[in-house]
Amino acid sequence: MQAIAQWAVSGCAAAAVCTAALMLVPNSAQERMMRITVSCFFLICVAMPLINLLPETETAGLMLRTDNTVSQAAGFTDELVMNEIKTRLEKSAAELLSEKGCEGFEVGFLLKEQNGRIDVSEIYLALDSRDAGRAAELSALFCRTYGCTPQVDIKENRFYE
Repeated sequence: MQAIAQWAVSGCAAAAVCTAALMLVPNSAQERMMRITVSCFFLICVAMPLINLLPETETAGLMLRTDNTVSQAAGFTDELVMNEIKTRLEKSAAELLSEKGCEGFEVGFLLKEQNGRIDVSEIYLALDSRDAGRAAELSALFCRTYGCTPQVDIKENRFYE
């Protein structure tokens, strides 16, 4: 019942707005165009609540599928961007470790997107046992450089076999 009352109130409000608009237009060639415009506006205002009550049509389903396709394409693009950022971070980390004289290491980044920002959430750093004594130094370096303390694993001469 409330929906019908709301529909009636919106119809009356639309009629009042249309009447006021028609009163402001002088008798001329513009009056005819204004009458058509006001009539369309009134019909849309009155019909919109009724259209919303109808069950979903095939057109609405098609629009929903199109929206899902666009969302999937945007998600694919986001994934490509995230992968590119991850690759560049791993490359810069490898260069940083090489500059510090490390050999035989693995590095990996886990990224997260939040509120339109991409942040480093986790860093994985596997060092050779020869660099085990420098783990704290390298961990601090990564924390300063990337804003995240890495998870450091020491591998026994794994990289020199």
